[in-house]
Amino acid sequence: MMLTQNKARALSAYIASGWDHTVGLKSDGTVIATKHLKITGSKSDGTPIIYYNLYGELNVKAWGNVVAVAAGNTHTTGLTASGTVATTGREYDNGVLEAKSWKNIVSISAGDYFTVGLKTDGTVLKTSWLRGDVSGWRDIVDIAAGYRHVAALKADGTVVATGSKFASNETWSRAYNDDNWRNIVAIAAGDDFTIGLKSNGTVVSSDNRLRVRDWRDIVAVAACNSIVVGLKSNGTVVIDDSWGHNVWNLSDWRNIVAVSVGSHVVVGLRENGTVVEAHQKDVLDDDGSGVSSWKLFDNADKAVDRYKSHIQQIWEAWQNQENEAWKREANRMQQEYEKEASRTQRAKEQEQQAKNLKLKQRLHDLKVSKAALLTELDKYDRFKGLLGLLFDKRCTKLRIKIAMVDDEIQKVSKELL
Repeated sequence: MMLTQNKARALSAYIASGWDHTVGLKSDGTVIATKHLKITGSKSDGTPIIYYNLYGELNVKAWGNVVAVAAGNTHTTGLTASGTVATTGREYDNGVLEAKSWKNIVSISAGDYFTVGLKTDGTVLKTSWLRGDVSGWRDIVDIAAGYRHVAALKADGTVVATGSKFASNETWSRAYNDDNWRNIVAIAAGDDFTIGLKSNGTVVSSDNRLRVRDWRDIVAVAACNSIVVGLKSNGTVVIDDSWGHNVWNLSDWRNIVAVSVGSHVVVGLRENGTVVEAHQKDVLDDDGSGVSSWKLFDNADKAVDRYKSHIQQIWEAWQNQENEAWKREANRMQQEYEKEASRTQRAKEQEQQAKNLKLKQRLHDLKVSKAALLTELDKYDRFKGLLGLLFDKRCTKLRIKIAMVDDEIQKVSKELL
């Protein structure tokens, strides 16, 4: 089996582990979930307290048409084929309710008590519990939620992150700008660290304690707490938990196409849709959480096609929305232009009407003036024979004035046409 980075990324949508539970997406769009730690406390008399599904994080049976799943501490999140988000369980600050209102989402990731969503336009949404500011992020193509931070992969192959420190509420933001953090194609996030998978199949980490630099032929990475897992192109798995429990043995895993990490488990999805699990013996029963009985799909390639098809549909639906929005805006602008043109035309017509009124008044005044001059000229013409040269000069001046008035009348008459 030869697994590619793109195929592994698509199949990672089908499996997710959180702090205390694992979620699986089936090929029919339904979701199943199971708890890791079924008994986590006891009463004063030593009687065990069963916390199974305490916050409703396993209440996913009613979900349908789901494209991808994510698991946090006590909440579960699903991306639907319509680009909306289904959530159940508990997040602080009403985060579950916040995510339900999101639209045009193409990728999700769940942290401790928060969810992040990648939108079709390359921006990112987060629920309230996560400290840090993602509002200025642009051109994002992948997201990964850790314990208290979120990392984002940009289209240029670089990585940014924001959140708060593990041991405090101090908020931080950073860009991974050194040369090692170039040509990144996938990311994962743990407690206080970020993992980057490079296009050449090598891995980088923001925490030098993690021994991942020697990994090769990696097609996918996953992380939780102090654990980092790498999926190789041949379907085997490597793991580092060098500053944690370091009790894992995944050497016999084969034909794995996706991996996920929880606080106490590592889960692998096989090419035939079955699931394997490795867990800490001190916190889980020997029979594990029950994921070994799952069958999420029959054919990995068909599962990839289903995922890609639905994501493409989300993109196309968003693009259609954008196109419709642009059409509406263009129509609005055209209507505004026509209204403005109409207002301008009316203003011009009113201005012309006012001008014409003045011209008509001017023409009337000129005609009255001409009539008066003609009357005066007629009077002088009748008496110039008796009074001689003086009246003859006056008649000449009057004729010149009348000619000038005629010229002005012609000019005004032309302007009125």
